[in-house]
Amino acid sequence: MKVRFLQFVTVAFVASIISCAHNGEATKSTGNTATDTTPEEILFSLKNAPTGVVRSGDQVAFEMVPASAANSIDSAVLLLDGQRVAAFIGNSLTWNSLGCKMGTRSLRVVAYSGKKTSSETATVKVLPKDAPKQMTCKVTKVYPHDIGAYTQGLVFHEGGFLEGTGQMGESNLRRVELNTGKVLQQYNIPSDIFGEGITVLGDKIFQITWRSNVCFVYDTKTFSLLTKFSYPTEGWGITTVDKQLVMSDGSNLLYYMDPEYFTEKSRLEVFDNEGPVHYLNELEYIDGFIWANVYMTDRIVKIDPKTGAVVADVMCRNLLKSSDKKGNTDVLNGIAYDAKTGRIFITGKYWPKLFEVEMK
Repeated sequence: MKVRFLQFVTVAFVASIISCAHNGEATKSTGNTATDTTPEEILFSLKNAPTGVVRSGDQVAFEMVPASAANSIDSAVLLLDGQRVAAFIGNSLTWNSLGCKMGTRSLRVVAYSGKKTSSETATVKVLPKDAPKQMTCKVTKVYPHDIGAYTQGLVFHEGGFLEGTGQMGESNLRRVELNTGKVLQQYNIPSDIFGEGITVLGDKIFQITWRSNVCFVYDTKTFSLLTKFSYPTEGWGITTVDKQLVMSDGSNLLYYMDPEYFTEKSRLEVFDNEGPVHYLNELEYIDGFIWANVYMTDRIVKIDPKTGAVVADVMCRNLLKSSDKKGNTDVLNGIAYDAKTGRIFITGKYWPKLFEVEMK
């Protein structure tokens, strides 16, 4: 009985293999038929296609030259980075670049003639039209600051500061009293991790790290660690824009992150009228703009969060007197904003003072 059963199983198994093989050939044949495509026919060429640098606000002209009278063009559209932005009138179109994101942009013209389509792509680099406005930095008040704090992130919160510090073995999150600089609460992160910027969203504090690819999330009141997220880049500065987090990595890029999972939603390239602005560090969102320290300089830039254009520069020179500087006194870093009063505060790494300033 067992032998007959085995024979039956063997026959059924072989039949199954043959059936699968036939089905596979049928599927393969059907797939080939479905994926056969007719090459795109050239319906037009672009006359004087845009190349090189386009300044924000420039009017960019497109003119299609039909390839033949036999295939008249029914309609055509312009795609900016894959999104439709304008339609041609006849064979011409003028695109206004105002409001376009800075950096390398793809402009694709797609034309239609009956069931036929044809396209041509131009690549341009969009830069701001004007140089950044030059603003001044006036000190209105001076507060004490912990000279042992290698400041990486600074946030005004409930009348005082939340501060994130860096350096191996020194990195922590702390709550600081405004008038005295006294540390009221502190959470030390592991000694092998270099802490970076911090920001607050709702009842959570987000603290990123330099090269450990980890973001710590804390309760704003207790500093208890709620969760951790990983991300693939370096972490430098971070701020909150509406309900999104925006992070810098030391380049000219800003990453818009989903706060629920700390995944990248989009990114923005930052440019002034001369080119990319690298070394973006600590970030703060103030009155509709992102402000950023430029590492190793006294420069703070004001960035349009929609386009990435630098609209203003602030040079914060000579804030510290010679007598304030010690052997380890480092660069300007740390911007905080009191949204209720409009006050702006700045400090630096291992600085003994924190400054309330007016930027005009």
